Amino acid sequence: MGKALVAACTLFTALAATGCQGMYDHKAETLKTPPRRPPPKVVITEEQPTFVDACNVNFSGTPTKKRQAPASQQLTAAGNSSLQNATPTSARPATSSSVKAIQDAIDKYRQALQRDPYNAEATLKLALAYDRVLRKGCALALLHRLETLASNPTFQPDAEPMVDLVVQNPHWFQPYGNDALKAVGK
Repeated sequence: MGKALVAACTLFTALAATGCQGMYDHKAETLKTPPRRPPPKVVITEEQPTFVDACNVNFSGTPTKKRQAPASQQLTAAGNSSLQNATPTSARPATSSSVKAIQDAIDKYRQALQRDPYNAEATLKLALAYDRVLRKGCALALLHRLETLASNPTFQPDAEPMVDLVVQNPHWFQPYGNDALKAVGK
């Protein structure tokens, strides 16, 4: 056993001298600060919707002698509630039910204008509803019609506040807001 112990000690000494070094014999390398790189640039391009410039609806009918104003107001109120149900938000995007509600609102406003062609509120709300379905040409035609109603002394008391609403709400009719203001004469 003595010879084995001497051989093990000799082997251990030889290994320690040649390649086995202690863990903390040398000074560690200093850490270097990594180079600063600017964050990558993220370009977010929001796709603009494509509006329909043409409007094949004839908004100039024959003047009516008998206006059905109460029925027109009821239909306008029904259209308002349909349009309010169709309001998409960032949390609730447009769905098939909201599109159906917009179509229902358009139908109600058109019926209201058939009952009373001089209903300024129904004219403005129909323009807003057409804007929601990207019908720029029809929305501008209705805004021009609203300006015509506002220039008539008989209909001015009802139409002028609707024109003012268009001016006071620049977020309506975007991105063609300047054209909308020109259509209402402002």
